[in-house]
Amino acid sequence: MRLSHFLTLSFILVCSTIQAYAQEEETPPHAVEIKAEHERLIPYKDSYEMAKKIQTASNGHVALGVRLIPSKPDVRIDDIRIWLEGTEKSMPIKINEGNIFVVPIDDQIAAEKGNYSVNKKKGDLSARIIILPGVPAKEWTIGLMKQVIVEANVAIKKTAPWYFLPFVTSVKSVAVCSKQANVNVQIMNGATAFATVATNSKATNDSGQPVFCTYFDERTEYADSFHVSVPESAEVLLL
Repeated sequence: MRLSHFLTLSFILVCSTIQAYAQEEETPPHAVEIKAEHERLIPYKDSYEMAKKIQTASNGHVALGVRLIPSKPDVRIDDIRIWLEGTEKSMPIKINEGNIFVVPIDDQIAAEKGNYSVNKKKGDLSARIIILPGVPAKEWTIGLMKQVIVEANVAIKKTAPWYFLPFVTSVKSVAVCSKQANVNVQIMNGATAFATVATNSKATNDSGQPVFCTYFDERTEYADSFHVSVPESAEVLLL
């Protein structure tokens, strides 16, 4: 498992809390539909505070994510539904590919001491906390990639307790990755293709799937103003 984008031990403690709440005493089963009553998973407060710290430290360029994992082989997860619920407000949580969702930052629901709720039973789920790039795919430049590497590491240091910092690994690159090898990624100088690089280095994405990547870091020599054209079939990872 790739640790460079995990907030390691401090995040593992949060994950343990998520799993503990997911395995609390079972309530009667409910219908799986948008307006159905849901089973409590975890209070919102801890993830809200962590997400807000990461957002502030990274100038909004990095987000807190949660990857949901079945705890048992027979648990379906393709039908999972999660809501964030306060006393006066509730909202559905979008589950992205790989069963990952971005922790929303909602001041009202946090003030209402809201909770996540999920349509799964006792012991069905565990979770891992990850950090995700928060930049739209069309907005990446070489300079922004270098900036996000710095900001991601600042966010990690400000989020992890000081006594965990010796164990925390850093983000070393922003990578454009694809499920197939040798997908071309163009480096654009305005409307002109200045260079083309290929996704040919093996890695693992946030969902634990094998991917092929091309890496950008502080040693990348293209001009900061150059735009990185992320293919529609690719994803951007913090590695």
